[in-house]
Amino acid sequence: MRIAAILSDYDGTLCPTSSLRSQNNAIPQGLEDILWTISEKIPICIVSSKDFNFLHSRTRFAVIISCILGIETLVLSRHERGTITTDKKCIIKEPDTNNLSCIKSSHLLLDTQVLHNNSKVLASLAEAIELKFKQVIVERKFTTASSDVGGILAGVTIDWRHLEDWRLFKKNTEPVLENMINKQTGQLSSLPSLYIQTYSSHPFIDVYATR
Repeated sequence: MRIAAILSDYDGTLCPTSSLRSQNNAIPQGLEDILWTISEKIPICIVSSKDFNFLHSRTRFAVIISCILGIETLVLSRHERGTITTDKKCIIKEPDTNNLSCIKSSHLLLDTQVLHNNSKVLASLAEAIELKFKQVIVERKFTTASSDVGGILAGVTIDWRHLEDWRLFKKNTEPVLENMINKQTGQLSSLPSLYIQTYSSHPFIDVYATR
């Protein structure tokens, strides 16, 4: 049997998990070298809840990146080994966007107008949560920008794994937080609903522009 491709998660699979985007949760060098070698023979695809802005420089061996749990999927030109800033494929294609020349094609799971409408509710929700629950970290996930469509807020993670006693927060406060999210997302009425992902044992909640 010949392996045609490799699909992998990123955070917690190829590298340790991190609650902060600013933390350098990079793939260990030894594993990254192996992935580069494999990528010369078969394509590697990353499927992640993170957005492209986070994944791009960390997974340069991948030729497909499915971001924000599939809301945006990008097909890329093959990168060369070395720092991302010196790769000629990774240059801005159009002024006033972050559309890179390494992006060969992209696909959005929803119509851009629906995404824009749902992103307004997501943005309002993220701000309200930050005001009411100051101890949590709110991570915003955006689609890439192109010449005609700006980056759209397509996902939000409400994260409290950095708290010393996050289990107590999960037991006592997560139900209040979830109730607030449900009330806020009720604004969408006839539009496709936001998708709320809760977990039985993990210290965070995800809210996406669509399932």
